[in-house]
Amino acid sequence: MTKSKIIVKMLKGLMLLSPVLTFFIFNTLTPYWWDDFPNACFTVSWSEPRIRLISSVQDMIQSTYNLYMHPVLAGNGRVFTNFLQFAFCASRNKLIFDVCNTIIYALFMFLVCYHGVGSVRKVSAPLYLMVNIIVWLLTPSWGQDFLWLTGSLNYLWTLTFALLFLIPYKLKFSDASYRLKGVLLIPFLFAGIILGWCMQNLSAGLCVVLTAYFIRKYTKKEKISLFEVFGALGVLIGFYFLIISSNTKFPGIKTLSLRFIGVTISFLRYCILPAGLSVLLGIEIFIFRKKPVNMIIYGYFAIAFVSFYSLVLGYVTERAVITPVVFFIISTLNCLKYFDQTPKRYFVFVCALVFFTFIPSFYRGSQSIVASYLLSKSRERYIITQKNAGVSDIVVKTPIPVEDSHSGLYGGIDILIDKEAYEYKVHNIAKSLFYEVDSLTGTTAGQTTGLKISLGEFLKEIRNKNTTVDNLFAIIYKNWQAQ
Repeated sequence: MTKSKIIVKMLKGLMLLSPVLTFFIFNTLTPYWWDDFPNACFTVSWSEPRIRLISSVQDMIQSTYNLYMHPVLAGNGRVFTNFLQFAFCASRNKLIFDVCNTIIYALFMFLVCYHGVGSVRKVSAPLYLMVNIIVWLLTPSWGQDFLWLTGSLNYLWTLTFALLFLIPYKLKFSDASYRLKGVLLIPFLFAGIILGWCMQNLSAGLCVVLTAYFIRKYTKKEKISLFEVFGALGVLIGFYFLIISSNTKFPGIKTLSLRFIGVTISFLRYCILPAGLSVLLGIEIFIFRKKPVNMIIYGYFAIAFVSFYSLVLGYVTERAVITPVVFFIISTLNCLKYFDQTPKRYFVFVCALVFFTFIPSFYRGSQSIVASYLLSKSRERYIITQKNAGVSDIVVKTPIPVEDSHSGLYGGIDILIDKEAYEYKVHNIAKSLFYEVDSLTGTTAGQTTGLKISLGEFLKEIRNKNTTVDNLFAIIYKNWQAQ
């Protein structure tokens, strides 16, 4: 093997490994946060104060059942992801989750590439790296969707499962002779049920597109395989059990109309770039190049569009936007296959533009992830130190200032001050159980602004041979200023 080929292989390996290793590091720098603490506790109802930690699998099952039967939030009906949340949070060993989450992340990015180019062989190292970068740039709540334990189970894991579930349909669409083995029919049915029971807007998008899928097959008099029916039936069943768990009532035509306007504004804010690019490429293919657009592109686009506008029945959260963003990206990648004769210099230029846009965003995001980690660990060390000193009612600095949405701590509920607040009873009590103290309350000194310490002073402490990690975190906590 020549030297140049060795260098090329090393560069490809770097393109594949660097985003995965970076993600693992970011995940380890993301602590338990927000709803992770209540999820570590036995739950009767989401709004009721927790009284003890989960101590068994039976507790996890019972807590999952209780959330489903006593819904307060829309997400309480997601029984499968709720159970996983209880399991990972109750373990109180986040490294286990970090490893599992990194594996799911790597698989997710591969599946986005696979659905985008249509073949495993066409998934190249540069494409894999570029998809990681694009998802970073276009996901409005990247940290909550990928790094935060509760959020990633709801969104990253569910989307990964959805992309796996759609593979047989994609293969069948491309090859009419494709069949799923008979022994897999029942597991495929249950996979559909699990998927339909996981995320409201994704399930809505899948239900609409699968219905259109069967209508098309019927009008074209194409044979329908059993696995197609079993999978779609499973999604419908799961979606039914998901929506009946919510106590949300029909808001009325006027409210619905106002929500539609709000959702449209959000669509223009979050999805206009990937959706618009997909539409423009489709127009170029169909009108100017006079080529038929593959129906599978319409399918991915429809899942994205319906999953976004289904939010009109609830409310738009930045976390939920990941579903349409991902399917718009897949739709766009499928359109780009029609431009294989386009000079490569154009693609190189676009990739370079995307990469140089990514660099400052990555810098700010990394800085925010590291800063929030240092502050959260320094505060955790203070809690443990106080606890070991015999203090059971602990007052801590709060909240942790997070400046970038790529941090898993962005937009979350921290340790609160007001003991009469509803969220205090849900989150502060759960946090005190997690750390095994009587109470945790935020400082009344005001909002914290972050770390105020000179770099020279901090480096001096690091160079000191007698300085321990605990001492460094003590310095960070001491210099964590309040307004």
